[in-house]
Amino acid sequence: MKQQPTVHHYILTYDADNQLWYHDVETEREKFPDGATMNLDTGETYWGYLGDGEYAPNESELNEQIVRTVRQLNQNNLEVPFTVEDFEDYKIAELEDETDRTHIPYPPF
Repeated sequence: MKQQPTVHHYILTYDADNQLWYHDVETEREKFPDGATMNLDTGETYWGYLGDGEYAPNESELNEQIVRTVRQLNQNNLEVPFTVEDFEDYKIAELEDETDRTHIPYPPF
């Protein structure tokens, strides 16, 4: 896979009624209205599908990884491995520039 100076945001949601994980594109569009991919060099955000059958670099490979991940989660029938309480002590980092946000720490599991 070609390295790009980008951050890709994906939202995976667990549907407790159906006991299935899925790639939640609707919520992605709501939370990232200008695009779920950010170019770290420019701060520009965009969607992986560029139109006219064109995709951003690495988009196809990353989508395949997401599909494999969701499939694996559903095969293992894993429930959410954390709760809201796991994040209670975490605060949003104060940054000089929003484009500096390249890593969000995860609680130790």
